Amino acid sequence: MPGIAHFQRCCKEKENRKSRTRAAFSSFWVCMALAMAATVAVPAARAQDRAMDALAARMAEALNYARPGPVIVFDFAGPNGEVTALGKALAEDFRAPLVKSATRFQVQSRSGISRGMTDLRFGPQFMNDPASMLIFAQHLHVKAFVMGELSIAEDTVSLTVSSFRVRDGKALKTLRAVFPATEQTKELAARDLMNDSSVDDLAAFPKAMKNGYSTATCLICTRPSYPPEAMEKRIQGKVILEAIIGTDGKVHQVKVLKALPGGLTEAAIKQARQWDIKPATGPDGKPAAVRQLIEIQFQIFR
Repeated sequence: MPGIAHFQRCCKEKENRKSRTRAAFSSFWVCMALAMAATVAVPAARAQDRAMDALAARMAEALNYARPGPVIVFDFAGPNGEVTALGKALAEDFRAPLVKSATRFQVQSRSGISRGMTDLRFGPQFMNDPASMLIFAQHLHVKAFVMGELSIAEDTVSLTVSSFRVRDGKALKTLRAVFPATEQTKELAARDLMNDSSVDDLAAFPKAMKNGYSTATCLICTRPSYPPEAMEKRIQGKVILEAIIGTDGKVHQVKVLKALPGGLTEAAIKQARQWDIKPATGPDGKPAAVRQLIEIQFQIFR
């Protein structure tokens, strides 16, 4: 009947209008939610940028006064003693405004760091150790370096940045900053470069004492001879290496985690390569190549 058909058409049109209204209403709240999220994220990101700019300006003021010459900015370490993608990103963010404020010193390109790590066989962990960074800076022929240490507590990033003169290791300036942690900040902090095979080729091997792999043990591991320069300057301490110990019981690939000057690092690597070692075993009980720490202590007894 015409009346019923008309009524049905009206009801259908009314329902369609309601659906469009609900869809528009839903879209409105989705947009509002996204806008609110963006509003929260943008101020946090801007706060980080402002903090880094202010920190770099204050460091540049100290370095302009000291006039150290060429300066390198190393990756910042942390959180928890790790070397992360966050530390790398923050170092880049710090370097850019430092360049703009540098009037009496030069900020070197950070591209030399990766080449230097290859030359010296340094692993990314060296950025946790000021003494190793000093040796690295000497290799790069810079006169000062900047290091940083960061931590994250709940939604806050705390960053301490220090500069050192290479000639005598003297601390030039230490500064601190606090800024909000964004979701991107937390994601970068979770990426550990010490276990990233794209950064460290040793990361592709299993670690000793993990996931069913045992530890390789010394059979004949003689102590290295003391280099004359280190003996004359009475340099003592511990060299820490990370190496791949193969199924043949020999030390193969080596990375330096903590270095010492005076030829001690080189002496430690040379001697470790001559050791006879009982290989580790894998979960199947068979000999396996593993990634393992080697610590060699240098001490003068007279």
